[in-house]
Amino acid sequence: MRTAVLAVAIVVLALGNSCWASERRLECGRNLVVRIPKVPLNSGERVVGIELTVVSGSVVGVERIPRDWSISVDSEVSGVASLRGSPQHGAGALDSTDGLPSVTVRGHTCSGMEPSFALSAVVHVTQDFASTRTIELDQRALRTQRAPNSTLQLPGVR
Repeated sequence: MRTAVLAVAIVVLALGNSCWASERRLECGRNLVVRIPKVPLNSGERVVGIELTVVSGSVVGVERIPRDWSISVDSEVSGVASLRGSPQHGAGALDSTDGLPSVTVRGHTCSGMEPSFALSAVVHVTQDFASTRTIELDQRALRTQRAPNSTLQLPGVR
């Protein structure tokens, strides 16, 4: 009897966590801070662009925008939100990904009916400012952590 109760409890806990995306679990309905990890650059390469894609979620904040960089956020359209950033001049290119902004995102879709909350990023680097190389990062590679005060509060809900 105890084994059966334990098995049911495990199944209930597993179903309760179904709002987490596969590969690397991301919480729906909470703000998460996303940071680009340090990625290896070839000799002479500099970071000249970033793209972050949020599936079934939205971008709710950006911190630490590098000097001379512009950031644009496309709101969630057809279930995908995105952020893009690049320097306005070559002098604003970064020597590493350490200086890239941190981005606060929130997942919206916790059901299995729609695409699950997921993240991905692309870092653009160059040596000569004429051609670029892209470094793709899936959500397992991205550094995510729960944002302070991250519980989603809906009006009238306590």
